[in-house]
Amino acid sequence: IPINPADATQCARPKGADRKRERILLPAPKPAADPAPVPAVQAGLPAVRVPEGEVSPLVPERADFVKGEEERLLDSCAQQPEQKPDPWLVAAAKLAIATAMRQGEICALEWPHVDFAARTIAVLGPERADGSRCTKNRTVRIIPMLDDAYEILSAIPRGTDRRVIKLGQNALKMRFRRAARQAGLVDLTFHDLRHVGTSRLARIYRDPLTLKLVTGHKDLKSLARYFHKTPDELLEEARALGATIKMFRVPANDDASDTEKGAVLL
Repeated sequence: IPINPADATQCARPKGADRKRERILLPAPKPAADPAPVPAVQAGLPAVRVPEGEVSPLVPERADFVKGEEERLLDSCAQQPEQKPDPWLVAAAKLAIATAMRQGEICALEWPHVDFAARTIAVLGPERADGSRCTKNRTVRIIPMLDDAYEILSAIPRGTDRRVIKLGQNALKMRFRRAARQAGLVDLTFHDLRHVGTSRLARIYRDPLTLKLVTGHKDLKSLARYFHKTPDELLEEARALGATIKMFRVPANDDASDTEKGAVLL
């Protein structure tokens, strides 16, 4: 099979490669205000024995029984393949969200690259034609193993295989496509989980240069395509800062409260 030795930097980027993809995992619908009480059994709670003559207890209707897209996706991934489910797809999907690693990096991850004592992961990427191991940007990066990633990796069965996820990229892609379809998720790809993971890591690593070191993006322009915030998240951040940041200047007079006098003006 002919091999193209040209470096990717020498090739023109495909049309639309720089377009920001907005597909994210949507949360469950918010509960309605002051829901009417319903019987416990109807709400999906375990049945309880009610003494004769007493009334069955009522509980508020629980909207959190409606799963969001992330829960539906992971449940579906855990059932793949349908004939005999194994842990590889759901573990790969969780790792993508927890670390923002690329699909190829996850499939190439080996146990010697995972250091539980130091809480680090060496991201080498798949083997290239010349036998070298490096990521898409031809680098090797060491990323911190946060608590979620630690729990995911600790739960994966080791066996004798060096690979952490015992799936090739094509098998992973096909299983994920089937899982997403069975979960009722439209236009969702495995690579979209890297977008989700990058946006969540941004809550921890507020400095974009630091975040870029963890996600492995080549520059801030590339990183920006993977960063998403929902309107609810933006509102939550604004409310968290609302006690100390004011959008309008407070007149300098003796009537201003201590809170207003100490406010930070944008």
